[in-house]
Amino acid sequence: MNICNLHEELNLVFYDSLDSLEYNSDYELLIKLILSPRASENKVNQIGDLLISEFPNVYDLNNANLLTVKKIVKPIGYYNQKSLRLKSACDFVINQFEGQIPKKYKDIIQIPGIGDKCAKKYLSLINKDDYIIIDSHLIRVLTRLELISPNFSHVQIENFIKSNLKNSNYTDFSNLLNLFGKKLCKSRKPECTRCPFKNFCNFIN
Repeated sequence: MNICNLHEELNLVFYDSLDSLEYNSDYELLIKLILSPRASENKVNQIGDLLISEFPNVYDLNNANLLTVKKIVKPIGYYNQKSLRLKSACDFVINQFEGQIPKKYKDIIQIPGIGDKCAKKYLSLINKDDYIIIDSHLIRVLTRLELISPNFSHVQIENFIKSNLKNSNYTDFSNLLNLFGKKLCKSRKPECTRCPFKNFCNFIN
């Protein structure tokens, strides 16, 4: 198994099956990305739409009562932390960028609640930039298939992918690995019998 074959097989397995965030503006995407950690994209879309209908821009959400925000966000989990991050993000965008959500990595990474993964996800959708989006699912799958070492740094993972997956859409590859990790190659109780790579994986052996 090499990384090119992995990409091709993932495209076959999950063709047209990638979950997606639904958004109509930069603001809506930012809100849903802050809501997204440890939540399904279906749930993020549902709760995000409720929040956005109540507070349709950064100024409205910034001025919103925190308890009201928590009440809306509560069904998604980690609602206390996420509600605070939402408010802080809006305050930061208003004070640092005059209410306009930035479109450069060096700026958006500063927004509370937006880490490296969410920043690259945002820019890949808004600017159509191509990024390797590293998360726990991507690391887990590549490690179990023994394509990378468990102690690889993010820089080493990026270099490995770029050197072995040339002329490919890195964002697409990242999203496919993320979905595969969520659906089949789970952290606990992976569905190895359904895995298309079981003959190449020593995880259960």
